This record gives sequence, C-alpha cells and structure tokens, in this order.
Amino acid sequence: ATPGVWRRLLSPLPPRAALSSSLLEAQVRLVKSAMRSQGYPRPALFQLPEDGSQGSRELLLALSWLLARGPLIEQLLARTRVRLGDEMPVCEVSSWLGGLGVPPA
Repeated sequence: ATPGVWRRLLSPLPPRAALSSSLLEAQVRLVKSAMRSQGYPRPALFQLPEDGSQGSRELLLALSWLLARGPLIEQLLARTRVRLGDEMPVCEVSSWLGGLGVPPA
C-alpha cells in the first residue's frame, strides 16, 4: 500500500515536482524534495527509505498537512479540468428543468 500512497502524494504537489516518472524511487525523491520546498516540518518523512517500502503513517501525516494548508481539493479538480461552483449554462438548466416538468421561466 505504501508505494501507492507515494504516487498519490506526488499528484497534488506543484507541477515542477510532478514530472512523469515510472520509477517509485524517483517519485519518492520528488515527493521528498517538493515537500521540503513547501516547508513540511517533520524530518521523519525525509528519512524514509527511497524504495517506498515504509512510511504509510508518515505519508498520511504529510497528506493531511497538505490538505490543512490550503485548497488542495480545488487544485486537484482544476488540474483535471472539473469546473467548480454553480457554472451550469442556461441552456443546460432549461433542459434539466424541462425534464422535471418545470415550465421555463
């Protein structure tokens, strides 16, 4: 499970840190480097082995730290081009309401 968490932790980090790499060790190094540059305060993360075999607790703490710092969910949604908020176009609203038997305004 730990290798998967390393990969997931890589995705919300700044784009320069999210270089495409299929090697887990490279991903671990990128996460450590990016977390250090973001100011992550726990040295235990940086002492984890680079083979990704250990550290699930520390990785969950790092992910929690990222979530607490700012709008992480919104940033991830923006990267995947999911629109936020009430941005449904008028034509879609009319079609949707028409399907519910609501007369157009």
